[in-house]
Amino acid sequence: MLSPAAIWNQQLPGDVPLDPNSATYVATLAGGIKNLNFLYRDSSIPVVWASETTPRQKVWVDVKDGTRPKLKGAFASVPLPSNLRPPGPFPGDNAVCICCRKSDGSVEYFEFFGMRQTTVDGVRTSAEVPECSTLTEPGWHCLGGAAVKNLNLSPGYVTQEDWPGGVDVGGGGNVTWGCSASKTLLYHHTIKIDEAQRLHIPHALRLAIPKVLHRSEYRWPALGSDGTSTDPSKPPTGAILTFNASETFSDVSDPFVEAVCRAIRDYGLILTDSTSTEGTNAALKCETQATVTSSEAWGTDAWKGPENKIGSPGAILWEGNEATPANETAAIGNQIPLSRLKVVATSYRPASVGAGNLGKG
Repeated sequence: MLSPAAIWNQQLPGDVPLDPNSATYVATLAGGIKNLNFLYRDSSIPVVWASETTPRQKVWVDVKDGTRPKLKGAFASVPLPSNLRPPGPFPGDNAVCICCRKSDGSVEYFEFFGMRQTTVDGVRTSAEVPECSTLTEPGWHCLGGAAVKNLNLSPGYVTQEDWPGGVDVGGGGNVTWGCSASKTLLYHHTIKIDEAQRLHIPHALRLAIPKVLHRSEYRWPALGSDGTSTDPSKPPTGAILTFNASETFSDVSDPFVEAVCRAIRDYGLILTDSTSTEGTNAALKCETQATVTSSEAWGTDAWKGPENKIGSPGAILWEGNEATPANETAAIGNQIPLSRLKVVATSYRPASVGAGNLGKG
């Protein structure tokens, strides 16, 4: 795992202070979630590695002309491996992470939201940006993202030090870089395939839930929020959840889910996004199986194993009951004992991370 100083890679102390509203937040969260899904296809995250010899291309940022000039500058030259494909055609954010390892040991990092290639997916049109002049340009396009010159030094969220010249800031001082509503970086909190196979996830995870507390109420390490709820019993974006240090998860039958629970106990579960204003589904992001030569071709999926079936020999994901086509992984995600979570106090900071950032203290 990169960025050893990042918030995502810091183990929580056994005596981490708890939020005075912890019990209320957890009761509301656990009571409002029907299915906790592992997103390994729809809305999953391709994690692609490049090198200094990887050809660089421009990625068009399809936002209104004159906005996000610094992001457009960072995306003017991006190392794009020839086998890169976003997770489409499945529904979701079409997010992509690219890590470029340099000869000096640094790792240049790019993440994209709404990414697609016109030569694969057709000419992109968007009602969101009718004044944008780049929509029909050939090549790669996105709707936003972030860039970090050296991911090894990143605290795990967007900062002005991420890129030479700083990052774009919009109205009200809001940072406009980043794919998640919290402006935390996608790479850190994604469950990687090799981590799942080893049953060892050495970092905190991200959680998206329905009806997050209103966007003005976010807390560190978040820099923003997409929350809409005015119910004060709902947790805010940036809230760090964990289990008691003594938890052993003897009642969790699936080994992969047990590994996820251990990661939450040891590193935390950070609320980064809302799923929707309505609904009862929550989500944990996973790495996409692979980048392939066609966005329609997936081949063998490591999450499902050689038989391409959850619960088959060699599969990461297992389910006790027959899967439903619409929600085949819900059963194992629901083994996570949400009602036993605790919310960490806002005063907590790991020793390696400073007290302030671009967002709230």
